[in-house]
Amino acid sequence: MNKVNLNDPSIMNSKEAADMWGIDDSYIRKRIYDFPEGSVRKLGRDWVVTETGMRKVFGNPQKQIGGNNMQLKVLVMDRLPDEEYVKVEQLAKNKSDFYKYDGNSIIIFDVDNYDKVEEYFKVQFDNKTISIYDFLDHFDAGQYLYLHGLQIGIKQCIELVKQNLDEYIDRIWKAESLDDEISNIIKEQMFKVYTNYVAKSFEVINNGNFEWN
Repeated sequence: MNKVNLNDPSIMNSKEAADMWGIDDSYIRKRIYDFPEGSVRKLGRDWVVTETGMRKVFGNPQKQIGGNNMQLKVLVMDRLPDEEYVKVEQLAKNKSDFYKYDGNSIIIFDVDNYDKVEEYFKVQFDNKTISIYDFLDHFDAGQYLYLHGLQIGIKQCIELVKQNLDEYIDRIWKAESLDDEISNIIKEQMFKVYTNYVAKSFEVINNGNFEWN
């Protein structure tokens, strides 16, 4: 079963979506049956929609989603059928301003260029793309690092990247290797966690808030 991250800003209720697209939420309810399968669902009294569904029905939003300068999507080419994979791989090698190909079966692009990228590759991306937010979870293999008795988990570092994703979007977009750049960013969080731990330890010592064993 695929995990759904409810913290992903590309999942929203109809009122939030209406605000992003500058429309009345009643318009969304009236066009529920125009949404692609899997992009809308009723929970209690509220409708929950995805960014992909909203773009298909209402076009591009008037406001940025999630607060980032760029909203990156990731096309994992391994999810494509073999015939589509070969076609996309050949086209992806051409340089472009509206998508990046890292040569490792990964294509990233800004959601504002979603339709343009789909048209260029002649492939329907429904259920084949994920947000950069969710893509970060691919780096979580459950590893831990032990430093002087302190255990730092990679999951903890990934969560820090997610919390500060705005800071790293530009680096990720410009990176020659998506995997390498994200791995480096995650490692940087480990350093932050450790230095924060050391700083707090000094604070406790300086304040005398400890007991000798």
